[in-house]
Amino acid sequence: MNLADTILFSLIWGGILWLPLAIARQWSTKVSPPMLFALILVIVLPSLLAGLQLDMVTMVPQYAAADLATRFSPDVREITLAINGLKPAWRFDWQYWSLFLIGMTYSAGLAVHLYRVVRASRDIHQCAASAKPLPGHTSDGSVRVTQQLRAPFAVGIPNPVIIIPQALLVKLTIDQIAMVIAHEEAHLRRGDPVRAFILALVVAFFWFNPFVRNLVSRWYQSCELHVDAIVLRGASPPQRRTYARALLDALSCTVTPTATPVTMAFTQSNLRIQKLRLSKIIKGSEITMRTPLARWLTVLGIGAAAMVGSFTALSGATAGQEPLLYVENGRLYVSYGIIRSDKTVHKGIDIVAPKGSKIVAPQDATVLEATDLFRGEWRYGKTVALQMDDDLIVWFAHLDQYTVKRGDKLKRGEVFATVGNTGKSTGPHLHVETFRDRGRKRVDPSKALGVY
Repeated sequence: MNLADTILFSLIWGGILWLPLAIARQWSTKVSPPMLFALILVIVLPSLLAGLQLDMVTMVPQYAAADLATRFSPDVREITLAINGLKPAWRFDWQYWSLFLIGMTYSAGLAVHLYRVVRASRDIHQCAASAKPLPGHTSDGSVRVTQQLRAPFAVGIPNPVIIIPQALLVKLTIDQIAMVIAHEEAHLRRGDPVRAFILALVVAFFWFNPFVRNLVSRWYQSCELHVDAIVLRGASPPQRRTYARALLDALSCTVTPTATPVTMAFTQSNLRIQKLRLSKIIKGSEITMRTPLARWLTVLGIGAAAMVGSFTALSGATAGQEPLLYVENGRLYVSYGIIRSDKTVHKGIDIVAPKGSKIVAPQDATVLEATDLFRGEWRYGKTVALQMDDDLIVWFAHLDQYTVKRGDKLKRGEVFATVGNTGKSTGPHLHVETFRDRGRKRVDPSKALGVY
């Protein structure tokens, strides 16, 4: 599974889990923040597991020309020279450039979003460091006063701290200040600021996924609604109006954006959420609190969804890893055309198998070359090149041992070598490349030889 496949899987899997919740009316007030947080992880973890499967066996470098024709017969010399001439023949590789552009676009988006997270974290912690303790206040969390014009907020990393702007303090009554502090302390007790920072990183890595972004926004909304309900539990209508007024005052004196991804702010820039909060505060609407049975059933459902998603992702990541008839205990691990970390294209396939596993001829074939220094380069390790009776040419590299020499004839199923770790290799495996048209056209080995 390459990067494009992983992105596509993330979008499809996210849409499947997001859609039932999106069409449910008022679902964000009925699903608790921990359940939303768990649902977000269920969406992203399978994609991360699939991403870990990307091209991790061996980094095989680009191929260089070498002259192997000095001792060959005329037919073998012609084929060898044709293969050596492949590199200068340029043609547009749409698959390579498509994957390259997808990779570059994703990397650029990731860099921008990570920069925003880092910048927001720096600004928030600089604000907290420059803030002064609130006189006469004692609480489990440190409460500080800042001169910056921003909404009150709580930060949980590295130390729990509550920040209140001086401009808001002069507007609020003592009761309102106590309510604001109680609101932020509730966030700290629940661990919301730490989860907010984790979700900021999730959004950065999954910036392309609108379903993840929407669920993260809903999580913020649900957190605020539930914390409002905690602060106002048992409150009278006048107390609710006092709390609502504090929320409006916080909105009016805020000029610095409060929707930073690493904080839990008393107010946010999303006016729709603020209107919903005010409506709940004034009307006294209760937030649905799930019973332990319902909570456990939800956890089980999310766990089942996570297992399904992980199985699906890993199945896609390991697609085509069925046993290969010509390699004992072999599994296809790195496919043809994969773009590697050094931005080069993998021009063959890599088959993982224990060292010493037998390799047999896929078809009746003639040995073109069997050498410890293939094409004059050590990186291939011990290599055997075969020409099949149907004009297919196959290279088998990184061998441990081979039992043939140039010119030998092989029958289909006859053992001629074993899997090894020679040359530039990070572990026991077999690297295979295939050519047609007398070595002039490179083809996908998994299609040319078959994957069974």
